[in-house]
Amino acid sequence: MAAVEEARKRPIWARPPVLRLLCVALFAELGVAVLNVLAMPVYLRDERNLTEGIAGVVMMAFLLTEALFKSYFGHLADRFGRSRFLLFAPIVWMTTPLLTLAVPPSWGSGQIAAFVGLRVLDGVAAAMLWPAAYAAVAEAVEDGQKSKALSMLNVCFMVGLALGVPAGGVINSLFDSLSAAFYLATILFAATFVAAACCVRTDLRAKHSEADAVSEHSIADVVAAAKKLPLVLIVGFITFFGVGVPMVVIQFFAKDVFGLSQAQFGALVLPAAIAMAVLSVPLGSWGEKIGRGRAVKVGLLFCACGVWFISLGNWFAPFESLWAVAVGAILVGLGFLLAIPAWYASVSLIDSRKSASNLGAVMTAQGFGAIVGLLVGAKAYEVNPYAPFILCSGAVSIGWVLSLLEPTEAKSSRE
Repeated sequence: MAAVEEARKRPIWARPPVLRLLCVALFAELGVAVLNVLAMPVYLRDERNLTEGIAGVVMMAFLLTEALFKSYFGHLADRFGRSRFLLFAPIVWMTTPLLTLAVPPSWGSGQIAAFVGLRVLDGVAAAMLWPAAYAAVAEAVEDGQKSKALSMLNVCFMVGLALGVPAGGVINSLFDSLSAAFYLATILFAATFVAAACCVRTDLRAKHSEADAVSEHSIADVVAAAKKLPLVLIVGFITFFGVGVPMVVIQFFAKDVFGLSQAQFGALVLPAAIAMAVLSVPLGSWGEKIGRGRAVKVGLLFCACGVWFISLGNWFAPFESLWAVAVGAILVGLGFLLAIPAWYASVSLIDSRKSASNLGAVMTAQGFGAIVGLLVGAKAYEVNPYAPFILCSGAVSIGWVLSLLEPTEAKSSRE
């Protein structure tokens, strides 16, 4: 008992089970940022001479597969425990970068099918890892600390994104090769596997009795989850539709409207990502203090106000400037860091026996929303550079209004 009490006095990040899981998330996000954000698009266009459209289809295979399978693998993580999915996902990821480089250019159009298939495997790996990781982190701390613990996953995402993209670029420049970043990604996924192997010692298996055993996964389970979480899934889909709308075009917007090069755009993203990483834990703690339900509502309101502020540049010349974008981005960043940890913590408590299943279902709804938003945003940008931001602000505003219909605090269930 004394050892348990001593462990609880430590900062959340310093507790061994949480620290190991955060290492898994950090290395995984670094690898994903290097492989799928930096390396793949440029490699497909400049090394394999494929069009931007085909590169987009290849990358869409990753996002779509991740969205499709998150609910299913979340269910399996509830049934069989977290450890095996935390272990198997990086094994898959370690192989796909090397196999991508091994695809012969002589295959012609067949290489496109091979690239799509490998990104499908990447999506499966992501679907295996993230619901299990979120559920494991939520289970590793007390109820009153879940948002704070999950906010630390946001730190890993922000740091992974902030460091992964420039790290991959430096490696490619150092070796004067567009292939070098793929080897870096493999090394990072190997580190993910080592961190996950350390997590196995903490026994992340689902802690349920035989009577509470999770049943076989079926379509009926998906329908039941949708009936239990209809408003949560709808809010997730609509909100992440808004998130997805400017996802692809934001670099085009920076260049076409403000004349920023990719290097200048990256120089702006890096400190923003680091700032979000620094603020993530304090805002997660604040979310716990004001209540998870209230944190989600306030966070979504901040996000909506931020994107509307950026959108004002479409109608008012003084707002068509980088300062307006900066102010809007700050509001969006604060809202995101406040809402997302509280959102996932609330979902994990809806039914403790099926926390990974429910998290997977919500992530699936969010993934589909982002994919639809991505496609709509690309077409909307052709009409008006500000159109994606107007659509985004409208979608997030609708999500905020719908969130007001939810009780202030979600109740946990053992039913």
